Amino acid sequence: RVEAATAAAAAAEAVEAILSGVSEACCVKWEPLPDTPTMYADPDTIYGELEPQPGLRLVPPVRLLRSEWVVARAAQLRAVPADRRRALTLPRRQELEVLEPSAYYSAEEVKALPRGPRNAGFPMAVLAVSHSWESEEHPDPHGRTLLMLADAITTAQAIQVSKGPYTWQTLPSRVAVFFDFCSLFQPPRAKEEPPIGEGPTMALRAALTRMQVWYAHQLTTCAGAARQAARGGERPLHGASCGQVLLRHRR
Repeated sequence: RVEAATAAAAAAEAVEAILSGVSEACCVKWEPLPDTPTMYADPDTIYGELEPQPGLRLVPPVRLLRSEWVVARAAQLRAVPADRRRALTLPRRQELEVLEPSAYYSAEEVKALPRGPRNAGFPMAVLAVSHSWESEEHPDPHGRTLLMLADAITTAQAIQVSKGPYTWQTLPSRVAVFFDFCSLFQPPRAKEEPPIGEGPTMALRAALTRMQVWYAHQLTTCAGAARQAARGGERPLHGASCGQVLLRHRR
């Protein structure tokens, strides 16, 4: 009986500690970090966006896709007729986290990704995608941007760059991809859609205050995949160094 009572007391203390932590996490007010010049060269700026935030109901503001998942999704899209492709376009974050949680890297996995060589400035294996939205409801309803992005990733992974005695790939074999529709929670696009909840809403607002970090950081690689309407169809706005997507390194 003494052992049972001791175990019960220990369990009660553990539960109380958990509840206390949850309560504290829910009550802490989230404050954006100050914008400083060093934040754009510090990898912790990127890592911090991926961590669960106490003031955001322990929800990470941003999630990053696995590049291999992006490439595989594009391959699935190519394999079906055009009239069936809409079902394989990129889902919103709140849907993809439930349907395919393995599509995302965890924060710890992103931290563990190998960095590039010293001569390249120790770049992070993070690719930030800048793209146009084809409609208010979905940025890529036909999967065209997804296909271009997958082609750019695989092409860049096959290109080697040399500087002195060092040789490295334009993109490593494993890359964490920032694509806003999948990386950030998305607000309801129709009146009949339910709200996404307080935690995701706060996480979205927090992520939007720091969007510039992904494209201005010195250790990330940016991919431009915007298009504009042209007579007879669409044409890429950016260069074709990797298919129809321009990769820009800030190093």
